[in-house]
Amino acid sequence: SLQMSPPFSFSDVTMSVFPLRASLPSLENFTRNYLNQAPDLVQFQPFVPFVYLVILDYGRMSLEAANMGWVSQREVAFGIPLRWMNGGETGPQFHDWAFSSPFIFVDNELSMSTGREVYGWPKLLARLDPSVSEWVHNPHGARRVFQVSTKGAAEAYAGETSAYRPLLSVYQHRTAGLLD
Repeated sequence: SLQMSPPFSFSDVTMSVFPLRASLPSLENFTRNYLNQAPDLVQFQPFVPFVYLVILDYGRMSLEAANMGWVSQREVAFGIPLRWMNGGETGPQFHDWAFSSPFIFVDNELSMSTGREVYGWPKLLARLDPSVSEWVHNPHGARRVFQVSTKGAAEAYAGETSAYRPLLSVYQHRTAGLLD
């Protein structure tokens, strides 16, 4: 049987992090409903009006204990930096800083199921498509770097076959050069 236990080896990993401006009241509302289920014991509070888009490319992942080859995956996550407060006799007291990633999209089924079942991470299967087609048609215009597509739940509940639909597209815009 395949045993997925440490130590793991990761090589050729790249990560890009993009801060995205967000509404602090919306983040507070989301955190209150998503994380703060026992506010008398523990509370999480966003403290900056940003959500972080994290794009990871795991070039090679392997088990060090067994020479069974390697797999790769790409992952897109949204993260919220948080203040971790513990309940106290005089009210919530600062405990530490935290980071929650309530939405994680992966393009590898093993990563999705292991992440969910073993670690409890909210991973969803997605199609992550790099693209250069816009660049071919217009080399001076914006270029789509990648796109995240997920299956729609509405179709599945209506009895229809769900298809992948774009959720997020990231574009790189050309900056003005010296000759422009």
